Amino acid sequence: SFRRSRLAWDVQDREPHAWLWQYYRALLAMRRRYPALAVGGKRRLRAQVKDVKILVVLRRAFAGATALVVLNFAPDVRSVPLRLPAGRWRRVLDSGEERYGGPGPQTPRLLSVSRRHNTRVHMAPWGVAIFLRTDATHSRP
Repeated sequence: SFRRSRLAWDVQDREPHAWLWQYYRALLAMRRRYPALAVGGKRRLRAQVKDVKILVVLRRAFAGATALVVLNFAPDVRSVPLRLPAGRWRRVLDSGEERYGGPGPQTPRLLSVSRRHNTRVHMAPWGVAIFLRTDATHSRP
């Protein structure tokens, strides 16, 4: 019914609602700050489905920056092999952070990718991680 579908704004400051609210706000702020997460369309997006559609890796480049989003839709930890452009990739979000109700970040703060372009990241169950290539990270003024 209409009454049951209305948002309960009075609960946004209490857990677990506060965690989800913080997560949602962080994602929106990242879209505004990092154009590679917001702009570019399908032509600039690379998607890979790995491990029987349980792991999804998205990469998008725009305006000199490259964003990497890794999603684990499995109930267990997964080790994800990644083939990325060389450089330093800085983690800007891990859904396991305490402020989102998790046990703490499960992914490394920094991924250093050598000329071989291969690295690996361990993803928490139901986890999401977002990385930006730090040598090409640009934010909007």
